[in-house]
Amino acid sequence: MAEGVRKRLLQRHAGLKQERSEWDTHCSEITDYLLPYAGRYNLSETNRGAKRNSKIIDSSATRYARGLSAGMMSYNNSQARPWFALTLADVELSRFHPVKLWLKDVTERMHRVLHAGNTYRVFHKMYDEMIAFGTAVSIMQPDFEHVLWHHPVTNGQFVLADNSRGEIDVC
Repeated sequence: MAEGVRKRLLQRHAGLKQERSEWDTHCSEITDYLLPYAGRYNLSETNRGAKRNSKIIDSSATRYARGLSAGMMSYNNSQARPWFALTLADVELSRFHPVKLWLKDVTERMHRVLHAGNTYRVFHKMYDEMIAFGTAVSIMQPDFEHVLWHHPVTNGQFVLADNSRGEIDVC
């Protein structure tokens, strides 16, 4: 049974990679000219130490992309200010003082957890990739020391698929 599931998953992965392969050349060019240290499109590219920015003649696009990334980060997920607060759909319950206190406490704890790990560094990297490629992926896992830890995955190392509502449900 498990072997059948594994075989189907590997076939699905191969099919999704085949679909994505039409875009790999375009994304590789974006990598070469805009974000040279992002994107991996074949196995030989892992951990190569060669200079990767040799095709950039004018770095204006890279600087503008980095500026946009920094602006998105400061607007959406600033480390300097709380950028989310927990609330309830039930307005009456959310007005109840003990519930308000609990929501405030949990929100503050969540902000502390985000500050303790690598969340903000990874968010910034993800904004860079969103600007360049239109999407970004980070795998978030539990971590004994920091509660959670993000593992950013660069373009070309993942495939995505969406459901009938256009929501990504496969990575």
